[in-house]
Amino acid sequence: MSRFRGQVNSLYRNEGQGRFADLTRQMNIVSYFRASGGSAAFADYDEDGDVDLYASIYGDYDLFYAGQDTGAFVPRQVGDQRDAVGMAPGDYDGDGDLDVYVVNVDGRSALYRNELESHSFVEVAAQAGVENLAQGTGCAFGDYDADGDLDLFVTNGFSPGRVYMNHGDGTFNDQARAYGMDAATRARGVMLGDFDGDGDLDVWVVNEGSANFLYRNGGHQAHWLRVAVEGVESNRDGIGTRLHAFAGGRRYTGEVNGTAGMSHSSRAVHLGLGAAPRLDSLVVRWTNGQVDTYQGVEADGALRLVEGQRLTAVAQVLPPPVFSLSPNYPNPFNPSTAIEFSLGGAAAVEVVVYNTLGQPVRRLADQFMEAGGHRLVWDGSDGQGRALSSGVYFCRLRAGGREQVRPMMLLR
Repeated sequence: MSRFRGQVNSLYRNEGQGRFADLTRQMNIVSYFRASGGSAAFADYDEDGDVDLYASIYGDYDLFYAGQDTGAFVPRQVGDQRDAVGMAPGDYDGDGDLDVYVVNVDGRSALYRNELESHSFVEVAAQAGVENLAQGTGCAFGDYDADGDLDLFVTNGFSPGRVYMNHGDGTFNDQARAYGMDAATRARGVMLGDFDGDGDLDVWVVNEGSANFLYRNGGHQAHWLRVAVEGVESNRDGIGTRLHAFAGGRRYTGEVNGTAGMSHSSRAVHLGLGAAPRLDSLVVRWTNGQVDTYQGVEADGALRLVEGQRLTAVAQVLPPPVFSLSPNYPNPFNPSTAIEFSLGGAAAVEVVVYNTLGQPVRRLADQFMEAGGHRLVWDGSDGQGRALSSGVYFCRLRAGGREQVRPMMLLR
């Protein structure tokens, strides 16, 4: 339990029947009266089979508690002496171990890359492009575009939030404006989950003094898998359970946790699989050391895994697709941008790019398409292949008697 300044942090073990035992001293949990607790997350950060604890601290160094065979923890200071208000674990670089993002309210947040060889967390926010030079209040990892790389959402107290999209090479860029998530509110937290059950992650932002925001993900053509777990010998909620999905020569890693800043995202693990329609294998490592392996798992569905039991598909009814044109990504762009849209039913589709004079400069689609999500790419050229100059252009989608227009900014 993380507490504010003047109160020590505590660790309570659930004894069942509504009773908890205070194991703070027994488990060697260290606190400081001069500092405050931010948020913390249990996970096997050092890959030794024991559950560890990363605790963000306001006003002092963060604390990493390495789990031991005895059940106790060995603490050490990590990070910087900053004003942390939350943290989120996630494998942003795809190397199979959990990294940590710490959101700070003192004007700069931090991304710590997990270096197993040196048993350290290396600060790489500047190199990765996720410093968030603002008064941060919340953060959450999630694969928003389902391409297999974790993206990062950050909220700020007095300035627009960030939507850091992962390029897959260890770097990010902020696309909050392009996605329409750049409202300057007194945000206090962000969490992710598939609220409408359509297979992509939606975003909930908690605001102080104004209405909260629910951002519905416009969809994508990438594949995905949602996994819920239930421990038997391990803890029932499966906290700390590690998932490794293998498909197309690539590994996709997820951890059952949900910690997001000082909020809590969905505990179900949402794996973006990119172009992979099925898995070669799904390996589940439970916190008691047991490993379950499943073969031939199909993508684009939900699973419920019970420790030591056979795989079970979860029956679900996906909502019908809707007519929508999402903001292009990236925006501004150079040299190309992706245009994603959804059709509520099969229809003749026309997608045309116009200049500010209302003149058509490029026809991207003029054909019959099926219901669901679709994706086009515009390379910033006209119909004759000539590069267009910098400026504002408009993308118009027409289908089934409906129409929607989005602005796009080309920068040469």
